[in-house]
Amino acid sequence: MHNNKIKAGQDLTDIDMLNLVLLPLMRHTKPKRDLATSSIKLAQAIPDIAKRNACIAAAFAFASRYLDADETSKLVEVLKMTDIGAMLVTDALKERDVEIATTMLKDGVGISTISRYTGLDEAIVRQLQAELEVA
Repeated sequence: MHNNKIKAGQDLTDIDMLNLVLLPLMRHTKPKRDLATSSIKLAQAIPDIAKRNACIAAAFAFASRYLDADETSKLVEVLKMTDIGAMLVTDALKERDVEIATTMLKDGVGISTISRYTGLDEAIVRQLQAELEVA
């Protein structure tokens, strides 16, 4: 039912969204990873961005509880192709850049050099430096 609603561009009810997230746990002949992947891919077509992201996030979080590490890593590849996945990757890259900048500051590297190599704005690097001086 939710599949038809999504394809028709109709609004999903809370029950429809729950059914989409729980699809992989329902009795089925397909492997759970395939069903989780299908749920995420189907959720990508939900017109309402908030509902789309909620379904994708819930489907992934729930699936990561019952899939093994290898299956979860394959599901991450599917997740990366979604808006929410792109945001998570961007956030992870920013966190990594902050960690690198902090290490470089501790090693005495200049602000402009850190900014050039990490892509962080110099104001952010200065803020990191101030936080290090206070700590």
